[in-house]
Amino acid sequence: MAPAVARRRAQLQKYVRLVVGAASALCLVALMKVAVARNHAESAARRESAAPQLVPQRAEATAPAQTEPAPAAAQPDPAASSPADMVAPEPDPKEAARAKHASRLALERGKVADAIEAGEQSVTLDPSDAEAWLILGAAYQEKGDLAQARRSFRACLTESKRGPKWECAQMPH
Repeated sequence: MAPAVARRRAQLQKYVRLVVGAASALCLVALMKVAVARNHAESAARRESAAPQLVPQRAEATAPAQTEPAPAAAQPDPAASSPADMVAPEPDPKEAARAKHASRLALERGKVADAIEAGEQSVTLDPSDAEAWLILGAAYQEKGDLAQARRSFRACLTESKRGPKWECAQMPH
């Protein structure tokens, strides 16, 4: 091997070692990131599967005792009401999303009363949104009304169908 080739090879070996070391470090970081994400997904799945087991027990414990049916005079006459009266109005998802956003912004700005008002409107319009229940519960916590905060977190577990429902299980209820 010629001396010039040997020198060039020695210089390039430094760069090759540096690049191989950097690539190895990136691979290790990527493996750690995948392991953490997988662990997080598995623990979230475990929390979600555990949450439904808790809900029926709480619902049974807090369910009011059965009472006698109301007298016939107090019950509505089915013939007098039209089918349009019996169908609940469809919630407007855009309006619910606007109310949830307004609630979050008000809470971030420290306007707790506005956050509660918008949060109540949001969960009324769309009770299936876990995030709306969480924001409402956080607003009540910020106000210091822990009973209402617990009610919101409990409702999040029982009524929500989408969103970060597993976070509701982590909150005091």
